[in-house]
Amino acid sequence: MKKNKFLVLCLVLLVVALSISILVACDKGTDGNTNGKTPPNSGGKLLNGTFDGMVIKNGILTKYNGSATELVIPSGVTGIGADAFSGCSGLTSITIPDSVTSIGVGAFGGCSSLTSITIPNGVTGIGYEAFSGCSSLTSIIIPDSVTGIGSYAFSGCNKLQYEEYGNAKYLGNHLIKAATNDITTVDIKQGTKTIAGRAFVGCSGITSITIPAGVTSIGSAFENCSGLTNITIPDSVTSISGWAFDGCNKLQYEEYGNAKYLGNHL
Repeated sequence: MKKNKFLVLCLVLLVVALSISILVACDKGTDGNTNGKTPPNSGGKLLNGTFDGMVIKNGILTKYNGSATELVIPSGVTGIGADAFSGCSGLTSITIPDSVTSIGVGAFGGCSSLTSITIPNGVTGIGYEAFSGCSSLTSIIIPDSVTGIGSYAFSGCNKLQYEEYGNAKYLGNHLIKAATNDITTVDIKQGTKTIAGRAFVGCSGITSITIPAGVTSIGSAFENCSGLTNITIPDSVTSISGWAFDGCNKLQYEEYGNAKYLGNHL
């Protein structure tokens, strides 16, 4: 009888131990190292840990230490940090989840085998040199949710296919750069959302420009446009880079109360 009770007690202790092990293993999905396994749904928690070589801290993917050619970023990641995939020259395909809202400075710089990428709805910012040196990149889809694109975001992407309109090159509804540096006029298309940093840098032949309603942000787009005398900026614009008109020495401002304005923008 005593022997039977002892066996039952051992069985109960074994079940308890197994239950604890399962709970600990499940918790590794949002905090810990999954040893190469993709984490399960985060359940509202910020992801932390290393998953398939991706180092994630408080939801931000800070570094990739793997060597995969195709990669899926786990749902729950909220941002791709500066230089996270920099120099990953073997990476040919990457899937970004809808949970991501920002792509940091140089995030994919030097990913020279990456051929195409879709940025999901919800991303609002693309950082300086984010895709610089992606020499095989031919197409990228940028949603209207993006409200700012940093300077040199696509520098060195010589195979990237743009839509051309009115002496400017576009990716979706985002004006990325001038068709050439020697243009004298530009007609910004209706529906444009952002004007990227350094889009018209050094275009000294442009004298006047009208930005259409609907544009929400202007990066350091008109640096050293030394011939620019007049620009019309709509009230839809909510963000203007501090360097947007640096070197535009002929630009005419309205002065009021010891400040200079372009339209309703100080």
